[in-house]
Amino acid sequence: MRTIVLAATSIFAIAVGIAPAHATLQIAWDFGGTTGQCVDQTACDLNLAVGTLQLADQVINGIEVNGSIQTSTKSATLDILNTSSLSVINTTGSDIQVTVTVSDNNFIGPVTQFSSAGSGVWQNAVGSNITLNWYNDPGNAQGADTAGDTPGSLIDTFTSSAIFAADSFSHNGSGAVSDGALFSMTEQATGTLGPLRCLRHEHQQMDQRIRGLFRIPDLDEMKKQTRALLDLTRRHLAREEQVMFTAAREALTSGVLAACGEEWAKFRGVVIGIEPAPNA
Repeated sequence: MRTIVLAATSIFAIAVGIAPAHATLQIAWDFGGTTGQCVDQTACDLNLAVGTLQLADQVINGIEVNGSIQTSTKSATLDILNTSSLSVINTTGSDIQVTVTVSDNNFIGPVTQFSSAGSGVWQNAVGSNITLNWYNDPGNAQGADTAGDTPGSLIDTFTSSAIFAADSFSHNGSGAVSDGALFSMTEQATGTLGPLRCLRHEHQQMDQRIRGLFRIPDLDEMKKQTRALLDLTRRHLAREEQVMFTAAREALTSGVLAACGEEWAKFRGVVIGIEPAPNA
């Protein structure tokens, strides 16, 4: 009895690619409508070894991807398809729907069992989600010509949603397959990455902590919770400055930004460009 292995570490990866090829390791993506593909042993592949597809660190449609490597191993004793990336970061102020698919064919059978694994870490991405899918095709069709190209049967799936500011997920699966002399394997990651989800969650946390302060009878505990609230507020304001305000400066014209500043100044009762008078 032989077992094939499909593994996905972190979330997904991308690269600048060329037209589809066949009988080779390749990756395709769709990041909020921006699509593309990279094929092993082509200009977008930084690794010269056959069966290793290494992609340049880059930003596509606001998604920053670092340290992306895909590998494919084929032999009479071992068949493995693996994809990994060090980080996948939404640098925009908007939620982005993402799908990435990695595939190769001409794996060597016969094979009767599979093992699958996937893991990753969420950082400041509360409310984001990802679904990992694993496919097996006894017909040996090439996948990942597009991000939605997943030939064969879905043999395993797993979904994770970010609940905490620092969160993680891990999954292992196994089961039966019926592959002949040659077959293909495909892995897919699809979901939503959204920094705004984290900001909304932090607003809810701050509201809850403020209301909770009035119900704390112990003074020392109230001081402790107040300090925690201040720490959360500082982190939240820093994240807004990094994500929201940067996005606003990039998206809005100077005239709109000036009008917003004047409106907020009126709301706060201050005059822009005038220093407050010193105390007498």
